[in-house]
Amino acid sequence: MDSLDLFFKKYSYKFSKGYPDLTNEQDINLLVDLLENVGIDLQEKEQMSLDFPEENKDSSIFGKAIYEAFDGKIPSVKGTYKFDDDFKILSEDQDSFTKLYNIIPAQNIGKGELALYWLFNYKDPNNPSKTLVKNANVGGADFTINGKNIEVKAYKSLNSKITLGKFKEDTQSRELINNIFGIINLNNLTGNREKKSVSEINFTAESLSSNFSQLLELNKIFSEKNDIIDEFPLLKQIQNLLNKIFETTTDPEQLAKNTLISLAITKLNKKPGLGNYIANIPPNSTQVEVVLIPENAENVLQDKSFDEINKTISVSSAEIQFNYSIFR
Repeated sequence: MDSLDLFFKKYSYKFSKGYPDLTNEQDINLLVDLLENVGIDLQEKEQMSLDFPEENKDSSIFGKAIYEAFDGKIPSVKGTYKFDDDFKILSEDQDSFTKLYNIIPAQNIGKGELALYWLFNYKDPNNPSKTLVKNANVGGADFTINGKNIEVKAYKSLNSKITLGKFKEDTQSRELINNIFGIINLNNLTGNREKKSVSEINFTAESLSSNFSQLLELNKIFSEKNDIIDEFPLLKQIQNLLNKIFETTTDPEQLAKNTLISLAITKLNKKPGLGNYIANIPPNSTQVEVVLIPENAENVLQDKSFDEINKTISVSSAEIQFNYSIFR
C-alpha cells in the first residue's frame, strides 16, 4: 500500500462520501488542512481554495469560515482570555462569538469550536495568531494551547454525567468486565434460575458492588472444594479468574470503585489527557465551563467516597458516563 492509499484509508471517514469530492468546497478545505497537517506543501493551494481572497491571512478551515461569516470584515477580539474557572466572554465579544457558535466548517468540528478559535486568535484580524491550534491528531483533543490539550464540549452543563465514549477498544477493561459478568451470569444460571442475567453494558458502582459480593461468596465455596475443583478444568479456570479478581482486595465497594475509576481514567488519559482541559460552551451562554483534568486524577477519584463515585461514573449502553464537576 503506497502513502496515498494509506492516507485516504486513514482519513476517508471524515468525508461524507468516503472520499474528497473536489467539486465540494468544504471537502476541498478539509483535504487541504489534512494534507498540511501531515507536512505536504501544496503548491497549487490557491487553486484548491477556490479563489479564496488573498487578504485573508488565515487559510485554515477555521480562518475561511470566519472570513465568510463576517463577509471579510472580521471584528477584532476585545477581551484577553485564558483557561481558568472564571472564563467569561466579555459583552463586547458576545455578538461575534454567538454568530460563530453554530457554524460547523467540517465534519470533524463541533459547535463552539469556531467561536473559541476566533476568541483566542483574532485579537488582530489583520494578523491572526496561532495561540489556539486545531489538533491534527485524529481521535485526540480538539485544540492545543501553550502545550496543553483542550477538548471542547457543547452541553447545557458539565454538572451531570456525560459520555466519555465506549470502552470496547480498551482491551484490559473489557477483559475485566467480561470476566465479572460472565461468571455472575453463569452462577445465576446454574445456582438460582429466578435471578435475572446482569448486563455488562449497563451498570453502576452500586450494582457492581452487589455483583462482587456474589463473586466473593462463590469464591469462598470454591476455596472449600479445592479437591473437587482440581478434577474439572473449567471449574479450575473459573477459580483462577476469581482469584485474579480478588487479588488486591476483597472489599466489594472498593473493587467497584477500582473498576469504574479504571474505565474513566483510561478514557480521560486519551482525551483530553491528564493535566489538560475540558472546555464546555453551553448554547446561548456567555460563561465557558473550564475543568482541568489533574495529573493525579486517579488519586483524586480514589479519595472520593463510594457514594460519590456511584454518582460520578457509570456505564450505559456500553458507554462510560462521567461527571466532570468532580474535579472542581
